[in-house]
Amino acid sequence: MIVTGLIVLIIIVLCLTYKKWFLPLWLGYEHIFQKLFHLKTIDEENPFFHYRVRPFKGRPIQMTNGDQLRKGDLVFELHFDNDRLYQLGSESQSYVQLAIKLIRLAQKQLPLVDDLLKQPEFKEVKAVYGISMINRGVKQMGFQVVDMTKGLMYYFTLMYLRFLVGVIHPSGRERLKLNPEDLVPKIMIRPASETFTINKSAREKKKKTSTSVSPI
Repeated sequence: MIVTGLIVLIIIVLCLTYKKWFLPLWLGYEHIFQKLFHLKTIDEENPFFHYRVRPFKGRPIQMTNGDQLRKGDLVFELHFDNDRLYQLGSESQSYVQLAIKLIRLAQKQLPLVDDLLKQPEFKEVKAVYGISMINRGVKQMGFQVVDMTKGLMYYFTLMYLRFLVGVIHPSGRERLKLNPEDLVPKIMIRPASETFTINKSAREKKKKTSTSVSPI
């Protein structure tokens, strides 16, 4: 973990200085990371989420179904496909537009997560889990949003995800200057026993999404 962190730190520093030149190398590192940690893709034909199953290592979290996620419990950990994020960001005129695209893709792929969790090999998984700054709107999809405990991992994740925000959209660096206290990583978690749903209030707000949704 320390070696991986140092590699990512070096890449972040170089990318901040030579973003256009170093971007392909950074995306190449993302592919190496996926191989190194055995990440699989939810939908090979439409890559958006990658996943792996691993033991949970954080502090206990009380989940919405009454169960408590404890250290050692298995989690179905979701990761965004950063190639796809960069593509979507490059094609978006604003963060609102990017948010709409991300939410629509998530709505299509989260039911595939439910299908996977029904398979016998995932019967011991206790929760669907992810860490991101892109967490607006996830509550309407059945996730709860939890603050990370501040420590080494928190600050490393904060640095990396703020770098990611600066890369995936042309105005990302400017966005980092506005309310930086809001740009913090959050844990998104949902009991594996529950299924993906879009609640009624989310459907009612669908027409207002273009003016009210932010991905950060």
